[in-house]
Amino acid sequence: MEPLEKYWKLMRLNSTGDASPIDRIPARQYLESECQPWVLEDTLDNRSLQKHLVLQAQKGSVNALLCLRCYTSHHILISCLRLINLYGKYYRFSLADIALVTLNDDGKSDVKITYQNDQLLIQRLQESRFQTLSFRILEKFNPEKAGLGTWSARLTWQDSYLKKLLKDEYGLLLISDWALLNETKPASFKRMLIKYFGFPDLDKDEAKAQKVKVENPKIHAPMYQSMLKQLDELVLILQAYHAVYVVDRRQALTQPQVEQLPDRTQENRSSHRGQSCPEPTSAQYDRMVQFLRPRSLEALQIKLSEDFLRNKLRGTGEENAELGIADYIRRHRLKQLPQLPVETTDETGIESIPKELLRLFDRYLGLAIQQALQMRLTGKRMKPEKAQQLILVLRLQYQNGLNQTEISKQLNLTGQFMVSRILNFKALAIGIIGHMSQQLKNDTPSLAAYFDDPDRLLALQDQLETYLSFILSQDKKWRYTPARNRADRSQLGQAICEFLAKYFPD
Repeated sequence: MEPLEKYWKLMRLNSTGDASPIDRIPARQYLESECQPWVLEDTLDNRSLQKHLVLQAQKGSVNALLCLRCYTSHHILISCLRLINLYGKYYRFSLADIALVTLNDDGKSDVKITYQNDQLLIQRLQESRFQTLSFRILEKFNPEKAGLGTWSARLTWQDSYLKKLLKDEYGLLLISDWALLNETKPASFKRMLIKYFGFPDLDKDEAKAQKVKVENPKIHAPMYQSMLKQLDELVLILQAYHAVYVVDRRQALTQPQVEQLPDRTQENRSSHRGQSCPEPTSAQYDRMVQFLRPRSLEALQIKLSEDFLRNKLRGTGEENAELGIADYIRRHRLKQLPQLPVETTDETGIESIPKELLRLFDRYLGLAIQQALQMRLTGKRMKPEKAQQLILVLRLQYQNGLNQTEISKQLNLTGQFMVSRILNFKALAIGIIGHMSQQLKNDTPSLAAYFDDPDRLLALQDQLETYLSFILSQDKKWRYTPARNRADRSQLGQAICEFLAKYFPD
């Protein structure tokens, strides 16, 4: 039996970093005067007391709400300690680190309670924007469906503020492997592996080879074929998982169900519509095998088993072992991405451009870059503060030689992807091509024949895009090379530095 004192003792973080109870006298007095049937009971009926307190809180009783806040704080603490037990040592966080977003109820009675349309709303009188975790839990609490202890445990683990803190500060994604797999479609997963984890894109590589009319030797390389096979294997297995587990789960969720207790195991730390995602059953693994047999690669056929699929779906958890599908998704969400080798444009494409055109391209490149940057910075969609941020990033990148990770830290950005977003080389490339095309068109003595012949004009445009793609890839290679190993700036970098010196001198 839980002690009645949980309803008047509020758990708070103390100066030593531990939690200790603080007596809330108004809550104790309220229980003794208004809840005598429960106070005098030999065995406390938590559910009926909680229903009574919720009803009184809905009528505006601040002290009834305070009793519920005290009780909730105990179960928030239990959930926090369980979280620390499972992950604290590995991810290096303690109760003191997460108490700011969990044990943040001070127990003060300066609250305003409103109850309209079956919805309880709790607000601070002085701090209207500040709402504690216990408030959010109690606003959603339905005593007809579950006890407040169960409710508090579930919503603590699901709280968006706690999840964000653990993800951003400690790299812990508080969601089960099975929930990650449920949320990721096979087509999206394939694009993720290609874009962020260095898996080959056969369609793109074949199209590139066809464009320059040469056979791409890397397509036939053993390593390329091995990674292509692994890509197909992982995508097929995720398709099987969705065809069996996700379909079963969707059908089960459409059926009326009794409120379930949250699963307490380490594997099932996520919920979907309030329910945790358990591991697939042996019968479901068998159906996945049957799904894969007519579709899978020959080499995969001999491996198909429950253990094989489990390891492929979520990994083995062993150091240096092959990643599972859920591992890739988790790392992508946490932005724990590998540093991929920089691809450069096929030299054959550059060599196919006539030398006289290359000389013209080189002549107009710097001017086109400066015109594209100037137009971008002065465009109607560019706010002044964003323009200043872009100039600062360009200066740090090209004049100071910082890499994007260093820039993101210096500017307090979320990560290096934010720097890439600010630079937006894709938009810059479009602007450069537009300005170079205009410059070339004006060079009528040299290129009059091109602009009079539609076919030659299209070929010129292709050659211009090939040239600029090569310029951008050379710059990317320079940016990803450690500063101590860098050669001179790329053509793009040199033009940007000249632009900064001319229009935005220090």
